[in-house]
Amino acid sequence: MRSIGCLVLFSYSLGAQVPAYEYTGAPLPIPYTCEDDDMDWAGLTCLDEPCPIYIDLTHAASQGKSILITGNFHASAATMYSLFLRSEDGGRTWREPFERIRGAELEDIQVYDGHIAWIDGLTQQPVAKDPFFLVTEDGGATWNRVPLFEADAEGSIVQFVFDSRDHGLALVDRGGGALRYETYETQTGGHSWTMRDKSGKMTKLKGTPESEWRIRPESRDFRLEHLENSIWSPFASFAVRVADCRRKPMERTEPPPQP
Repeated sequence: MRSIGCLVLFSYSLGAQVPAYEYTGAPLPIPYTCEDDDMDWAGLTCLDEPCPIYIDLTHAASQGKSILITGNFHASAATMYSLFLRSEDGGRTWREPFERIRGAELEDIQVYDGHIAWIDGLTQQPVAKDPFFLVTEDGGATWNRVPLFEADAEGSIVQFVFDSRDHGLALVDRGGGALRYETYETQTGGHSWTMRDKSGKMTKLKGTPESEWRIRPESRDFRLEHLENSIWSPFASFAVRVADCRRKPMERTEPPPQP
């Protein structure tokens, strides 16, 4: 058994300075600013033709009166940033309770009670690696980013489940090899993890809770739907295409006049 000592890399507290995006009924475009540095990092040209930026929403859940949505921003061939949305007023406004992480995506959410929740994520650029968790223990006011591994390593969290506020399991795909699947265990609420076993077959962890929320993709938007009385009802929608990145053409300088 190998112990993985995990340290909190970043703690983020939702403050009044975080802007709110108001949902009016039409698909909500989440703001995205095109930066040359990001385009350079992702290998995007965006000069002759603009590079469209899309969102991909992956999971939704409720924590107390809050609604949580995870996903990412991406270009056609690159994951640009993670995306995390939260509404505390029944979907009227949405905020980002954690900073965007370059090259990363956020996936599944598990809420234990009104105070504790976990979200798994990973870096997708240039390969799937460095899986991590976002953890809150104060109802979503503060989120801590906790890496699963001590050092950079390939791998992604296939599934995780907590059966108490302290104990949880995570199934990790290391991307190849005869024993590519590893099971990790935590007794500290996800703040540190220990590898328990390896396997060549992917097994499903038991006890994954069902969510009363789901994300349904359409051609131009993502639909957030809520399950009530065995019926899925539309709740909110988010625009798929959120920006068109284009570089500014380089200015030509005239040669100095000849004497």
